[in-house]
Amino acid sequence: MSHQDQLSLEKEACYLKIREKMLSLLSKREHSAFELRRKLQTRFYKSSMFNVYELVERCLLEMQERNFQSDERFASLFVESKINNNQYGPFKILQDLYNRGISKQMSEKIMQKFSNQDLWIQKALNYLERYNKKRKDLRPAVLSHKLYQRGFSWETIEQVIPEYQSRIEHSDSC
Repeated sequence: MSHQDQLSLEKEACYLKIREKMLSLLSKREHSAFELRRKLQTRFYKSSMFNVYELVERCLLEMQERNFQSDERFASLFVESKINNNQYGPFKILQDLYNRGISKQMSEKIMQKFSNQDLWIQKALNYLERYNKKRKDLRPAVLSHKLYQRGFSWETIEQVIPEYQSRIEHSDSC
């Protein structure tokens, strides 16, 4: 076996290790292409004398062609999960998508499906009710700041604060 054949076999073996790890990651949950690149390049960059970036990209392309990986599917599931499980506003969710390598265009397209203002008002009210259970500072300025930190728009905050204040006053008078 020639030296060139030996290198080709070693490169293919490295590719198969990368492919196995990528399949393992994708079997647990959806990942963005950015997340997979980061995880695999970090894991394999020292262990290979080959261009790991090239092998990861080749593997990623294979996964996308087989529809094992899709940034759009990842983004949709990610947004649905954030909406169902967390008290975050749309701007926080958008930022989380950007941090996971999802383009601004795709992120905004996915978020358009959830542009219902009533949804965000309800999420903000739910967050304030949870926040109130801790009996922390309930001044409107503090509540507004907390909602802003959670990624809610000023439009939503301006609608929610008076409604929440009236709920508190009503519950205190009962």
